[in-house]
Amino acid sequence: MNIRISIYDFFAYTIPGGVYLFIGLYVLSQFGISNFDFLSFNPSFFQLVIIAGSAYILGMLMEPIAKVWYGLFKPKDFPEKVLKLEFRQTIFP
Repeated sequence: MNIRISIYDFFAYTIPGGVYLFIGLYVLSQFGISNFDFLSFNPSFFQLVIIAGSAYILGMLMEPIAKVWYGLFKPKDFPEKVLKLEFRQTIFP
């Protein structure tokens, strides 16, 4: 089995996954479930690798949910509206 991961794929999944991960940790610490301290957190290299791997996996798992969420709120006929607006602004400045 051949798995290819480009730099774009790595960052496209890791950055949103990291946001989800740290929002989850923040919510858990605010509700008192976890006592994670963001200010005094000084991770080692191994911990950074684990965090990056977890963020990558979480980003991959959340992508289908994010696509459905975007589809629910995507504006209808957006390209046509933009073209009409740009056309109207070039004729009537």
